Amino acid sequence: MADIAGRRDLSYLLGLITKEQKSDIEFIAEVRNLFGHSFTVRSFSEEEITELCRKLGWQFADDPRESFTTTGLIRLNEILRKAEELGWRPPAAAAAPAEAKAKAPVKAQDGI
Repeated sequence: MADIAGRRDLSYLLGLITKEQKSDIEFIAEVRNLFGHSFTVRSFSEEEITELCRKLGWQFADDPRESFTTTGLIRLNEILRKAEELGWRPPAAAAAPAEAKAKAPVKAQDGI
């Protein structure tokens, strides 16, 4: 399942995300698509973007960009916490380079 809509809907149906999280993910994806696929949308101050951002879970002094960013970060944190509660851990391959670097033997330099 490659697209965000399918993953969002499946996550909701499985009870992994709430209705509010599902709704915010939907609005975030709409904003992303407007920026990514429209030749006319160029900033968060444009009416179409502002209207979508007003529907997000967190609002900040009528600043659509701040609402978008904060809502996205809060939802990401909630989803990661839920995943950890269910036993999810980052793939071992992602952690391996950092662990290998930390465990790499230190070579003595000549004269020291």
